[in-house]
Amino acid sequence: MIQISRTVAASALLMLVGQVSTLGAQSTGPIEGPVGPSPYNIISGWHKPFAEEGFAFGGSSGVFAESPNRIFVAQRGETRLPDPIPAEFSGFAGSIGINVLFATDLRVWEHCLYTLDGDGNVREMWDQWDHLCEGSDGPGPHRLRINPYDPERRVWLVNETFHQIYVFSNDGSELLKTLGEKNVPGDDETHFGRPQDVAFLPDGRILVADGLDNHRVIILDA
Repeated sequence: MIQISRTVAASALLMLVGQVSTLGAQSTGPIEGPVGPSPYNIISGWHKPFAEEGFAFGGSSGVFAESPNRIFVAQRGETRLPDPIPAEFSGFAGSIGINVLFATDLRVWEHCLYTLDGDGNVREMWDQWDHLCEGSDGPGPHRLRINPYDPERRVWLVNETFHQIYVFSNDGSELLKTLGEKNVPGDDETHFGRPQDVAFLPDGRILVADGLDNHRVIILDA
């Protein structure tokens, strides 16, 4: 059974259940953020680059730490850099003024899903699922979650642009379920309107923040 509750987008986000996973980090002192000091420390260069020459990260839209040594990352593919690469390039596209969210003409849908170890090294590449993001001229993969109450630790990926949610086996070998219809937004029980996130309740129900178009929360049965 599916229940649908209409609310404002802000309320939808407040209903989502967050998880915080703590990773070991060297202390560099508190960082001043837009709303005050951050409780976290920054390790410069922690995420080791892996893109081939001429490419850079495409913007990390989702990060989920399953454990201190297995961190999932969803990124918007990779960004093709200009040739020659400007001297001021410092490892990320923004350093040379490229906005990876809007520079879709420079986007290459590769390495969209991967995991890192606790030292920021690539551990797994899920390139077999890159095709799920291909053809998108929007944000693409938006959030990545794992249900803490699920003994199988299935991986949920929200694709805002295609109005879909994918559920993978924990090792990435199988796409177990696809919710929503690609490129077909809607406000009924089987469609989404640019979904944003998912959260999980102890009784097995799943909350879907749906979304930028529909401004509602969908409650899915276990």
